[in-house]
Amino acid sequence: MILVLAAAVVAAIALPHVLHLERVAPLTAAALWGTALGLRAVTGVFAAIYLIFYLPATDLFTALTHWCWHTILPVAATHLGVNGHRVGDAVTVLPSVLLAASVVWIAVGVYRAARSVSGLIRRGRLGDGPGDSVIIGGPDVVLAAAGISRPRIVVSAGALLALDDAELAAGIAHERGHIARRHRFVSLYAELCRALGRFLPGTTGAARALAFHLNATPTRGRSPGAATDTRWPARSARQRSHSAPRPLWRRSAAGRCAPA
Repeated sequence: MILVLAAAVVAAIALPHVLHLERVAPLTAAALWGTALGLRAVTGVFAAIYLIFYLPATDLFTALTHWCWHTILPVAATHLGVNGHRVGDAVTVLPSVLLAASVVWIAVGVYRAARSVSGLIRRGRLGDGPGDSVIIGGPDVVLAAAGISRPRIVVSAGALLALDDAELAAGIAHERGHIARRHRFVSLYAELCRALGRFLPGTTGAARALAFHLNATPTRGRSPGAATDTRWPARSARQRSHSAPRPLWRRSAAGRCAPA
């Protein structure tokens, strides 16, 4: 039964990697990647629990740790004072310590990036913009949703100059859709799963894929004349930039979730 459950978890984790998810609706793809990320996190936690509570009770662990330095290096035994049991205890605890350190590292990174984005908005704010947005200075085309408890739409001066009214309305509607659907909490969930499943191959790529498909989720309330592709509603609002503007909380931390 345990082997069947383990095989099902492995299959569910691998499923998004083998499917061509660019052919399905972005929301479906995001759900698959989010589920895979959650299973990665659960696998990391259960692996740490197994190493602490179950592995020491096995015959294999006893056989591997039943040795002493005086039987291997008699001369060094007096100075080292280390035996197999102590090494085994360290091996079982180390993964949990690394897992906790990874979560703390991600939490600190999110907090620092959040403060950085908040400071950037505070220093660069020029005033209120269209659609209850905040205008910041700068020539770059930036149109993003920033914030956790009180999210706001941020529009740069460069975006106001580069985009026409229809494109600007489409971009604002897209970011407002992220706020309404609470995608910021999904991003935090992805970061937590990435921390807990960090030691599984492909976890970082899965988090990036979730962010990509989440950003492609269609929004409602697009203005007439805006982007007509329902799967990519903000595409035309971003075509005129040399590079598509990434959400502000991502720009500040090289891929980490960093709400203002």
